[in-house]
Amino acid sequence: MLALAPAAAILLGAVMAPTDPVLAEQVQVGPPNDKEEDDVRFSLTAEAGLNDGMAFPFTWLAIVVAVAAGTSEPWFAEWLLRDLIYRILAGVGMGYLIGRGLAYLIFYLPRKVAFPKTRDGFVGLSATLVSYGVTEMIGGYGFMAVFFTALTLSSYEEEHEYHTEMHDFVLQVERIIMVVLLILFGGSLVSGILDHLTWNDVFVSLAFLFVIRPLTSLVAIYNVSCSWREKMAISFFGIRGIGSFFYLAFALSKIDFVDADRLWSIVGFIVMVSIILHGVTASRVMDYLDSTRRRILYRRGYLKKQDADSGANKL
Repeated sequence: MLALAPAAAILLGAVMAPTDPVLAEQVQVGPPNDKEEDDVRFSLTAEAGLNDGMAFPFTWLAIVVAVAAGTSEPWFAEWLLRDLIYRILAGVGMGYLIGRGLAYLIFYLPRKVAFPKTRDGFVGLSATLVSYGVTEMIGGYGFMAVFFTALTLSSYEEEHEYHTEMHDFVLQVERIIMVVLLILFGGSLVSGILDHLTWNDVFVSLAFLFVIRPLTSLVAIYNVSCSWREKMAISFFGIRGIGSFFYLAFALSKIDFVDADRLWSIVGFIVMVSIILHGVTASRVMDYLDSTRRRILYRRGYLKKQDADSGANKL
């Protein structure tokens, strides 16, 4: 539909897969032991953590296809074994091992020997960098390793207050970095990132936001046991795509794509519309879902009336 070369089309699909609910805290999970947990927040946060790593094999696929177009050498088997299978397994495996190791150092070792207790939230950022760096050294996907490191670490001593301390610190760092990235993105809009956008690109980009993403997500979660309201919210939210710029820049640093300027413009336009659209609607939609959920729990006898009414009053 966009008349892109095959490699560029694959790359566009890959770079638009990552989601960034961090840009709207209402659609990501809260701190550890948060009572406001639900299917929508959990699904979107889990998707954001997983698909950062799952998008990488197809970013590599676009690079491999672009290289193969000029050499005509066989490429599929190498891509399948290395980029799709090995790197994902390495990311998951290293994430699990590093998470286990950190849990042992933080929670278990101080109880057994005179090992200093770690109670600094900065360790959360250190764990991120260590997990990412070590996994990349062995050729795995660092993003996926970071996700599984956090998942593994959080499964130990779940009620420990240190999990909340790490969460709060990393959240503050995340906000600072996001502000910087959004300022840079705003500067790129002014300096011409959208200059190569065509009307056809605009229509396809809007279709991506309003048709492709929602419909494919609904198909994926059709049999999931949650309400249709929640399924619609999960399908609608989750682009924003600041991470998409990293994947696009990564691919373009490996090989020159003929449609590189158009790709920057299309991705920039989708992210711009997504930030505005999902940023404006996230708070009200999540408040509505929370209010509806409280009322249902009240009718079933799980909540007191004042707790059920608090969500409606807030809305």
